[in-house]
Amino acid sequence: MKTTLLVDTESLAIKDVHFTTKKAYDGHIGLQVFRRNAGDLRELLADKMYSWKELREKCRKEATRPVIKHCEQSSLQKAHNARIDDDLYNQRSMSETVFSMLKADDGENLHTRTWHGQFRELTRKCIIHNLSRAVG
Repeated sequence: MKTTLLVDTESLAIKDVHFTTKKAYDGHIGLQVFRRNAGDLRELLADKMYSWKELREKCRKEATRPVIKHCEQSSLQKAHNARIDDDLYNQRSMSETVFSMLKADDGENLHTRTWHGQFRELTRKCIIHNLSRAVG
């Protein structure tokens, strides 16, 4: 199951989650997650797997700054990547921290075999993560 999280980098709270069992392009998933949360985002930090022109354009249209590295296929894309603020871009690693926290509870494996069961199990993990962040 492919899981995409939208994480608040300051509080480490999970704001949105997207699950799929299909081999979906990360840019398309990113656009879906962005559309659901566009009003709440000032900046969208993502790695180059989410590098998609339509996602960037939608972010800018909604007054959200896209901080997404380009897949470096041209000198122009390399120049764009060089202009990205590294301190801001590196906050993206906080989402990896949240993934590690979710895996630390029960390990990397899911206990259920069905898609619906895995969906429920991962949803519960996300809810418990947010509750523990709010309490602690």
